[in-house]
Amino acid sequence: MMSREFRYGLIAGFITLLWMAFGYWMGWDKTEMGTYAPFLSMFILIVAIYISILFKRDKDLGGAITFGNAFITGVSVSFVIGLMVGAFLVIYVEYINPDIVNEVAKQAEDYYKTQKGVTQDEINNAVNGAKALYSPFGQFTYGIGTTMLTGGLISLLCAAVMKRQEKLEVRS
Repeated sequence: MMSREFRYGLIAGFITLLWMAFGYWMGWDKTEMGTYAPFLSMFILIVAIYISILFKRDKDLGGAITFGNAFITGVSVSFVIGLMVGAFLVIYVEYINPDIVNEVAKQAEDYYKTQKGVTQDEINNAVNGAKALYSPFGQFTYGIGTTMLTGGLISLLCAAVMKRQEKLEVRS
């Protein structure tokens, strides 16, 4: 039997991947809409973490959950989603839009050339940094890292709000 965290992480991960694929298909990564599209991915992450902690607390643990257990539940969900997002980004830069590496490197080079006092070494470093970030490994670690960081912060908040000690029995 699959753990609740893994199951909800997979479900939320697939929903996120569908959303990301839709956004890329619509070309939002090249428009202003692309700056707003990640907010739905964050909302999916929030809902997945919240529901996972809620169901773990109320269905699996009889209505009580410690801060640590709630936090680990949220981070576990984030990790599953992060792996899926990272894998998707690798496929995106490797097969769907392999030109993005050169596009981003060119944008970095063009930008730094317009800045006063920037040396050729600094421009080269910026270009190399852009190429590293948009390499398959860079995108994999970016997908996992950003999802885990965001998910960790959301998990901290949810764990603090949703922790609940066992209910005390009332004596008469």
